[in-house]
Amino acid sequence: FFQNNLQNISLPQKKGELNSTFLNHKIVLQYIYNDNYIELSTKNVPNSFFSLNGVIKLKPFHFNLNTVLKDQKINDLIHLFLNYYYKNKGKLHPNLSGDLNFNLDDIQNAYFNSGDLKFKFQNSDINLNENSINIRNIGRISSIDHFFYNNSQDIIFATNLEVDIENQEEFYRRFLIPKKNRVNLKKIYLIFEKDLNKDFYSISNLSINKKINFLFNEMNLVTTEKIYFDNFQKFRKIVTDEFKKLN
Repeated sequence: FFQNNLQNISLPQKKGELNSTFLNHKIVLQYIYNDNYIELSTKNVPNSFFSLNGVIKLKPFHFNLNTVLKDQKINDLIHLFLNYYYKNKGKLHPNLSGDLNFNLDDIQNAYFNSGDLKFKFQNSDINLNENSINIRNIGRISSIDHFFYNNSQDIIFATNLEVDIENQEEFYRRFLIPKKNRVNLKKIYLIFEKDLNKDFYSISNLSINKKINFLFNEMNLVTTEKIYFDNFQKFRKIVTDEFKKLN
């Protein structure tokens, strides 16, 4: 459902309010526009999961928008962003230019609670320029490099991840690492892969504190040995086994 109210129609600068209802969520988007720009802001409403603020310049066209998504499941966020990213990468209108920043708040997950994703639209392409996901009371995880590739009939998203550990005691407690297998932990490096059409994941080249010398490209990923998992319990065991190898 959409309802648009427009004010001051005879003036050069016009104001409006767009009310929409989607899946029982109400979104109220306020805007001011003239021949040069459109300024957007989201009105606070109870139980809102979404907000949008920013400016769209019209001459030349360029947008700078900040979006907040609240209280969403981690699997839904992964599915949403990866599929949107893949379907639009390299396929955009050449005149579409701008920056779209996502702030993820109150993620529904026992391990991840918030994050930031910054997308840049330029030259018919979309790129994830900056990103960071916060791990509850442990640290943060970032994608250093990433790409999509075809594996038989499947589309795979591959990313080179860097995990900064800010509270190693909490990490060891959450991952049930015995004291005899612990080290002075600062960083974890790994390659993470996700099938876009399945809730199935894999990791490879996991290393502690020191990054493995590995050329991150499709040819090497196709042939490298991987460990597969479909839930966090299996992932936790993979990490525990890796720490066992250190001693």
